[in-house]
Amino acid sequence: MEQKLVVEFGVDKEIEKDYGYVEKYLTYRNNTIPYKAITRKGQFLAIVSRKYHLIENERVIDICKEIAEKNNYNINIVEYFTRVHVFLESGDVGFVVHNSVDGSYALRIDVFVRLSKDVKTIFKLKGLEQVYRKHFGSAKIVVEDLDEIIKELEDKVDDYWYFINKMDTINAKDRYEELKVLEEILPKRYVVDALHAIHNGITLKRVYEKVASSIWTADIDMKTKVQYFDTLNQLMFAVVGWE
Repeated sequence: MEQKLVVEFGVDKEIEKDYGYVEKYLTYRNNTIPYKAITRKGQFLAIVSRKYHLIENERVIDICKEIAEKNNYNINIVEYFTRVHVFLESGDVGFVVHNSVDGSYALRIDVFVRLSKDVKTIFKLKGLEQVYRKHFGSAKIVVEDLDEIIKELEDKVDDYWYFINKMDTINAKDRYEELKVLEEILPKRYVVDALHAIHNGITLKRVYEKVASSIWTADIDMKTKVQYFDTLNQLMFAVVGWE
């Protein structure tokens, strides 16, 4: 049986934020503690460090809508209770902006590539670590950064197409021993069909597409999909020898 621990905190002060959020600075036994609670329209969301800077998911969505309109991107929004993933798409490529309001996800931007009509793959950016940020000061900086980072990323998309096309020149049979590791680093249900298909003489690209399709269409949340794509990509980068 699950044990429960009920703790009562005091509230030193409250700061109202946009979109119905409130930060409640906590005390315990009348002593200041280094934590605050975040609520949205009266509903509890999380307890985080007092140093945590809230970036509202709604603000990220509004910013992305402005960027989409400005750059003629299609926009698709995947929302959860405390997280949001905003896809900005132009043709077969685009960017996905991730954010959370409970400290579980840093503000982050990734590149995605459409492999087929219904399947995307997501790449964590190489060599642009400043995109992955813990939450920081002002919303004005966030607005400026998102727009500027998107512009920087536009020049990097071709790198990922090069990687995908490079895989199409490699016979998967020649890398079978390396590819077997997929069973150890990802749930087997996502890789078993791809590994069996290797014996039919397919390319490394086709193996990648099969695994990526299994991940993308799986009934799991977007955060988990992103983690699985990162695991898949790290292995494939090593197999191809792409740095």
